[in-house]
Amino acid sequence: MVDTFCVPTPVNELYLAPPVPERDPGTGADRLVDRAAIWETFGRVGRSRLAEANRLSLDENGEFFTKPALDRVIQLVLTGIARLLARR
Repeated sequence: MVDTFCVPTPVNELYLAPPVPERDPGTGADRLVDRAAIWETFGRVGRSRLAEANRLSLDENGEFFTKPALDRVIQLVLTGIARLLARR
């Protein structure tokens, strides 16, 4: 895993201490940003299969591996979702 992959930013602080406390213990794992697990999953799936699934280009998917800001990763996820919804 590269050092710049998904490094903590101020957005990460919102997950650790949200303005409205999340009390449901069943969603605790959703609030964790596990860099190693994300890196491993992307590597296992591969950029081509990921691009097919999320509708981002290979270059955009490549950004997941190299962008230092979680903010950009979130932007890419939202872009992919918008493209998926546009296909409906």
